[in-house]
Amino acid sequence: MKEQERATIIAFLERWAQLKSHPLDSTGIDFPEDHFSTLSKQEQGNLIDAKVDTLKLALELTSCDVLAKQREYNAFFRDICIPIEEQLKGRAHNAITIIIPHEAVTQSDWRKNGELLQLWLFEHFDEIDALSVGNHPLQVPGLPFDVSIRVLESNSPGVRCGRSVKDDTSFDQRLYDTATSKIKKLRFYKERGYHSILLVENNDLALMNADIIHASIQRNKSLFEQVDEVWHVDSSIQESSEYFLFEGSRMLRVTAKDKGYVSF
Repeated sequence: MKEQERATIIAFLERWAQLKSHPLDSTGIDFPEDHFSTLSKQEQGNLIDAKVDTLKLALELTSCDVLAKQREYNAFFRDICIPIEEQLKGRAHNAITIIIPHEAVTQSDWRKNGELLQLWLFEHFDEIDALSVGNHPLQVPGLPFDVSIRVLESNSPGVRCGRSVKDDTSFDQRLYDTATSKIKKLRFYKERGYHSILLVENNDLALMNADIIHASIQRNKSLFEQVDEVWHVDSSIQESSEYFLFEGSRMLRVTAKDKGYVSF
């Protein structure tokens, strides 16, 4: 388990225990992988991400992004776009977003095309900076995809890169697949008297939101109803203090300031 995943679990469980008025700190959270050799064969076969024996609580963390292989493609996207944002820093008079189709990032020739886009933008940025407020299609010679430029008036001018995406109909199946093995392990502990929690993590604030996950869970009720609680947290916000609890058709939001749950 990665350190960020462990930190996400600790922060969530401490907040959950606070809501339930149960005293808990990180020392009370057990990560069974840390002492795998001491576990029974059944426990090894149902290796849980975390549990709190004093509260009879078992938790599994799973991840599902809006797009397939999104985190892999995020790295490819940043390799091209971070230099663009850094090179053009201080040159813009408005807030300018360079919008690239996500499909372009997934192609094998992305690096070659991305470097072509970089060079063109560096050489022609004065033309882009002179564009009026609004959305503008941009065709770069030699580039096999179109780019859009969004210009907004802002007291904080600058350049950033973004992506446009088409609907990915595979999300429901990917969430179902990744949750199935997690819920199987949670059932093992639930049958032994533990309170079971599935925490769905996501790492893309720009594309994902709790409504997308909630709607997908509703479409696969029979699977997710096998655990006691299903929660969502966005881990792209470091030390996030906002969580969402899904209870049937209801979605409840919890923040650091909430003494209870806010339904919406």
